[in-house]
Amino acid sequence: MHIVWLLLGLALVAGVSAQEPSRRDWREMQRLYADAYRYQRDYKPGEAMRCLRRLLEIDSTLVVAHNLMGYIYEDAYANYDSAMVCYRRAVALDSHFVKGYVNIGHLYYLDRKYEEANEYNRRALAIDSNYADAYFNLGWMANEQNYLHEAFGFMRKAAAKGSKAAREWLEKQEE
Repeated sequence: MHIVWLLLGLALVAGVSAQEPSRRDWREMQRLYADAYRYQRDYKPGEAMRCLRRLLEIDSTLVVAHNLMGYIYEDAYANYDSAMVCYRRAVALDSHFVKGYVNIGHLYYLDRKYEEANEYNRRALAIDSNYADAYFNLGWMANEQNYLHEAFGFMRKAAAKGSKAAREWLEKQEE
């Protein structure tokens, strides 16, 4: 739960809001984001979306809210077009929002558009060269395309950056 407060706090401080929210609005925004995150985690997408819509009514520039909404569209509803709109909005609001680029790349991967998926994961790494998920995604796609040397290289980098999934993939390959 601490990560939720940290993410919302960072988003609010980075704040991209035209007008400073009132103290009451800040508390309401924190509550709504925490509730949305909890509902998403508990697989109650309708409730999560209700909270996010209300949150975006208060401040439509909250990057983390657009990102979470995109994730819900993608994961709960398999509505990839709406997810893409949300992720693109997040990176339009914050061009350094690494997770947004990785999420866009993931949607391209699901559509088997590997070139575009690679491009967005590489954009994420250009911003944060320690972002394990981007290395993992690049490794996973290289593996699917039978570029095993590249796959191992990316997976090793992802594992070194803390990716449990990459470590598991490497262990499985060694069997």
